[in-house]
Amino acid sequence: MAPVLFGAVLVGLSATGPARAQLPPEVEADRLLLIARDSMEAQDWAKARDAFEGILALGIAVPPDFHYHYARALSQSGRPVQAKEELTLYLGKADRGSETYRDALALFNTVDAAARRMEEAERKEAAAAARKTEDARKTTARIAEAEAGDVDAQEVVGTWYMYGTNGVKRDYAQARKWLERAAAQEQDMALAGLAFLYVNGWGVPKDFAKAHGYYIRAARKNNVHALHGLGVMYANGHGVRKDPVVAAQWYRKGAEAGSTESMNNLAGLYMKGEGVPLNRDVAYELYLKAGKLGHKGAQKNIQTLFGGFHNWN
Repeated sequence: MAPVLFGAVLVGLSATGPARAQLPPEVEADRLLLIARDSMEAQDWAKARDAFEGILALGIAVPPDFHYHYARALSQSGRPVQAKEELTLYLGKADRGSETYRDALALFNTVDAAARRMEEAERKEAAAAARKTEDARKTTARIAEAEAGDVDAQEVVGTWYMYGTNGVKRDYAQARKWLERAAAQEQDMALAGLAFLYVNGWGVPKDFAKAHGYYIRAARKNNVHALHGLGVMYANGHGVRKDPVVAAQWYRKGAEAGSTESMNNLAGLYMKGEGVPLNRDVAYELYLKAGKLGHKGAQKNIQTLFGGFHNWN
């Protein structure tokens, strides 16, 4: 007796008979259909899906209901795009008044939404991969420019190696090499970068005197990082005599150049009256300005020291 599955007889032949390798396509289809039925009852959706795909590979005609049940297996095994395709085939041929049609329509809406999400995720993944490839190409090109003597590229590449960004691994030796080449041409970001290496002892012995020298050279070009860095050195006595007055001068220059760190630190000096007259109003304005520019510490200081709610968005 031929298997009756999902309310339809796929073929009219028995699944018994010769060995599987010798089965006619129709008999093999019956065998696979039984596997699909049993697998769906056991909720082994991947096995059911494979059985349905085996039937399709035989190249025989299938009834409309086949597409619906195949779509169920596809949906449950994480293939909504294919499930949507199968349901489209079914809905175009099925009896619109049947219960199966209504079930298929409901399933279509579900897999359509899932397919859209998957397709959007795939588009984003492809776009990200394309950006990664393009970024790698740009990085390779920029390194080649640095090797050819482009001083701007040397400064940029040195910074990449210092922080391990733009697809290169953090390498302080490489960072120092490229920053020194650019610093020889008085590139301000390279000078500030070298100062930062010596302040932190990254790939070099910690040396505040050398850091101070590099910061001074970069500060002459109004480098915001150098202006702030000098403020920190004088505020803490790192390699120089601790001097809050001089620290405040450098922080003010850094703040004027746009450093939110300098704004926050200068506000702290005004709160304590160190190096500047005690002035909570000026401190508040500096904290507020830095907070509006996104400085988390300044935002916290505003709320801790002055209270009240502030919307920083």
